[in-house]
Amino acid sequence: MSDPIGVSLLIFAILIVAVVAVIIALLRK
Repeated sequence: MSDPIGVSLLIFAILIVAVVAVIIALLRK
């Protein structure tokens, strides 16, 4: 918990990557 802002940004980045991966998967159908 020494860097809650950094942790939040990391989680946000992971969510963005996951969403992009899903969109790419749907477009490649």
